[in-house]
Amino acid sequence: MKPKKRKEERGFNHRNDGPHSVMRDDFSSIFRGNVVMNKWKRLPIGIKASIAFFLATVLTKGITFLSTPIFTRLMNESDMGSVGTYSSWRGIYITISNLSLTSAGVINVGLANRNKDRDKYLSSVVGFCIIWSSIVGVIMLVLCPILNKYIQLPDTLYVLLILHAVFTPPTTFWIIKERYEFHYKGVFIVTVLQALIGQLVSILAVSLNGSHLDIIRVMSVAAIEYPIGLFFAIYLIFKGKVFYNRFTWKETLLFSLPLIPHYLSSVVLTGSDRIMISQLDSQSSAGIYTVVYGVGSIGTIIWGAIQGSVTPTIYDRMSNHSNDGVNQLCLKLISIFGCACLSISLLAPEVIRILGPYSYLKGVYVVPPVVGAILISCLYNLFSIVTFYYKKSGSIAFASIVAAVINVILNYILIPRFGFVAAAYTTLVSYIVLAIMHFIIMKKTQEFEVYNGGQLFGICTVLLLLCITVSLIYEYCWMRYAIISMLIIIGVINRKTILQLFRKR
Repeated sequence: MKPKKRKEERGFNHRNDGPHSVMRDDFSSIFRGNVVMNKWKRLPIGIKASIAFFLATVLTKGITFLSTPIFTRLMNESDMGSVGTYSSWRGIYITISNLSLTSAGVINVGLANRNKDRDKYLSSVVGFCIIWSSIVGVIMLVLCPILNKYIQLPDTLYVLLILHAVFTPPTTFWIIKERYEFHYKGVFIVTVLQALIGQLVSILAVSLNGSHLDIIRVMSVAAIEYPIGLFFAIYLIFKGKVFYNRFTWKETLLFSLPLIPHYLSSVVLTGSDRIMISQLDSQSSAGIYTVVYGVGSIGTIIWGAIQGSVTPTIYDRMSNHSNDGVNQLCLKLISIFGCACLSISLLAPEVIRILGPYSYLKGVYVVPPVVGAILISCLYNLFSIVTFYYKKSGSIAFASIVAAVINVILNYILIPRFGFVAAAYTTLVSYIVLAIMHFIIMKKTQEFEVYNGGQLFGICTVLLLLCITVSLIYEYCWMRYAIISMLIIIGVINRKTILQLFRKR
C-alpha cells in the first residue's frame, strides 16, 4: 500500500492549492519586497554604493528644498539673505581654513596611496585640519575689525564660521573614507538623519523666537553638526592612534596648498552673487535671490545622476583609445537634461509661489539664466572629464580663476544698475566662458577626438535660448502648460529609449 502524499505534494487537491494560489504567492512575495530585495542582494557592491550615495544626496537636498517654504514664511527676506550670505562666506572661508581637504579628491588620493594604514593617515589629517583651522581662526578674530568692512556679518556668525571649520571636517573625512570603501549604509544613515534633524531643530528654533532669526537658524543647525563632527574627530583619532605625523602633515600641506586657487575660484563663481547682492543692492534682494536660485539649481541634482552614469562609460572608451558611441550618447543625454531644464524654467512661477510668499515672485526672472548656466555647466563637465583623464589640473584651475574673475567684475558693474537679476546673467556669461575655455584645453590635450564640439555646443545653444525665451511668456499660463504637456508626451513616447540610455551602464 503506497503511503499517502503529504498535503503539499498532492498537486492542486486541497483548497489553498491551484494556479490562483501560485499567483497569490507570487504577488505576495512581490508585495513583501522579496523580489526587490533579491535583486538588490545580487547587485555588485559598487552599484549598491552608487545608488545609496545618490539617494542620500537627493534626500538631503530634498529635505533642504522642502523646508524652504517654511523658512520663507517664518523669516523675512533680509534674514533669508543673511543666511545665504553667511553660507557663501562659509564656503570661501572653509576653502582657506581647511586647505580644500573637505573636497573628496584630495582625501581620495591619500587613501589610494595608503592601502594598509588608512586609519593612521585619516587620524593624522584630522589632527592637521584641527590645528590649521584653529590657527586661521585666531588670525581671523584678530583681523575681524578690518574684515568686517567687507564681510559684514554679525559677531556671532563670525564665531560660528570659525567653529564650523574646526568641527565639521571630521564628519566629511569619515564619509569620504566610507564612500571610498563602498560602506554605504552608515553614510546613508548619517547624512540623511543629520540633514533631517538639523532642519527640524532649525524650524522649531526659528518658530519659537521673534528676533535675530538668521543667527538662530545657523546656530540651531550648528548644534546638530558640531557634536557629530566632534564625535567623528574622536573616533578617527582613536582608531588611527596618530594625531601628528610629520610626513603626512607636510605632504598634505604641499599637495593641498596649490589647489586653493582652483577650489576658491569655484566657490567664488557659485557663491559671490549673494555676497555682492547684499553689499551692492540689499540684504532682502540677497534673500530673494537665494531662494529663487534654489529653484534653478534643481537641475544640478538631475545632472549629477546623468554625469554619474556617463563618466565611467567615457573613461572606458578612452582607456581603449576609442570614442565609439560617446558623442551620440552625450548628445542624447544633453537633450534629455535640456528638456528637464526647460521644464524647470516653464514651471518657475508655480514653484516660487510654493517656496515663498508673493514678494518672492519678482525673482522669477532669475530662474531662466540660472537654469541656462547649469545647462552650460554640463558642457564643461564633459570637457573636464577628458582634461582630468590626462591630469591637466593646472589648466582646469586657470579656467576656473578666469571665470570667477569675470563673474566678480560683471557683478560689480551690473548689479548696481540692473538689480539682483543681473547676477544670474553674469553667472550665465561666466559659465559660457568656462565651457569655451575647457573646450579649448580639451582640444589641446586630447590624443584623439572624444566629442564633436560643434554638435554639443549647437544643441546646448538651442536649448539655452529656449530656456531664456521662457521668461517672455511667464504671464501666459496656457502657453507654458501647453509646452510642458508636449514635453511630457515626447518623454512618454521615447521612455524606452531614455531608460535604455541609463541601463547600458
